[in-house]
Amino acid sequence: MLTNQGIILVLPHIDGNRTSIERFKSFIEAFNKNYDYVKIVTVNFPKSGDAFLGIDDNDTGFDSIARLYPNDVVLIHPSLNFIQAVFFKWANINNRKWVKPLIWLHQLIYGNDIFTPTQNFDIQNSILNAPEQGYVIACGGPFGIFSMADFISEHLGYKLVLDYRDPWTFGFAPMDGSAAIHKIKKSIKRGLEINLLKKAALITTVSKTLKSYFPIQLQNKIFVLPNGNTTQKLTPQINPHPLFFNLVYAGTLYDIQLQDDTFFNALKIFIQGKDTSKIKLLFIGSAANKQLPKKLKRYGLLNLSTITTRLNKQSLVNYMTNATCFLHLRYGNNSGVITSKQAEYLAYRKAILLPNTDNGDIAESILLHNAGMVCNSIQDNVLFLDTLWFKFLNQQSLTLDCQAQTISNRESIAHNFVKLIMRL
Repeated sequence: MLTNQGIILVLPHIDGNRTSIERFKSFIEAFNKNYDYVKIVTVNFPKSGDAFLGIDDNDTGFDSIARLYPNDVVLIHPSLNFIQAVFFKWANINNRKWVKPLIWLHQLIYGNDIFTPTQNFDIQNSILNAPEQGYVIACGGPFGIFSMADFISEHLGYKLVLDYRDPWTFGFAPMDGSAAIHKIKKSIKRGLEINLLKKAALITTVSKTLKSYFPIQLQNKIFVLPNGNTTQKLTPQINPHPLFFNLVYAGTLYDIQLQDDTFFNALKIFIQGKDTSKIKLLFIGSAANKQLPKKLKRYGLLNLSTITTRLNKQSLVNYMTNATCFLHLRYGNNSGVITSKQAEYLAYRKAILLPNTDNGDIAESILLHNAGMVCNSIQDNVLFLDTLWFKFLNQQSLTLDCQAQTISNRESIAHNFVKLIMRL
């Protein structure tokens, strides 16, 4: 236990039904085991912002960060600028297209995500009795949180650590963002990101591909901390013989993922001549996408389909443990996307289907773990689904034999994070 050093974790959110929360909780637990002083800094924006992000207000459970660490959480109450005030007033309206321009406008004027405070706060009154030495660790995005962490580290004299789960100005644009706005953002914010990267004592990313986007001169202080899961807790719950042929997509679905119709063409062919009362296509947490029902209707799949809002962890487990197969839909031509859902899919040990290869990280992970099928054509998909259908009808186990130790779990990843910090 290190009593003479402090850890300040700067997090974009501490509650809600997001997989990133589980990653943050594993970090906090690992640091609490090794450091006496751990504080969690986050910004207390209006709850209407959660509605925009598809987060249920009632998902603040007994195991949320706020309830687990009530004495360690430091809430920053931001003064909203005019654009933020308008955004949060309108954020919970049904049609996102009316408020998204406010996000772009905020990015252009302030240079930061709309979920970032644009005014600094009083460090001394917010973070009390901090040790003289320590680390400020920011987990982005939004990436304005990196500037927040830099501000805190400067005032406390702590070393800065940056944890990336998505690219900022190096790498691909946000999945639901504007390419034009991203290009402008890169020109405006690239200098700031480079300065922060140079300042940082340590940089972590979730994949080798994401690491490769950064400048070569910084590679020696960039390490990979992949997305993890809770494999060891799930094995007894997984149902090898689900009652229905459940094809499950979990999480946010972006319009760019619906540009490729390979899966929908294949499923339309696959269901011909089959008892469709046994087949379910489940999009769990994808209700914010308004194009999805139109796509399903066009291919005659709407009657097989269920689309839900984001679910809390307990409700999600029921769908995941009873899956027949998990579905990915590639992110356009982006080969470097490795979403947290891939780690979750692996944990539930059912076959993963990538209907059209991304020639990148998702395909590589599926093949590395022998965890399903990476397809190159409609016929590949139909053959794979037919194979699963045969197993389903004949009551053969649909659970994969992949070894749990080959899949990264959050506890070991967090332990490795602590080790990296201690080497600084």
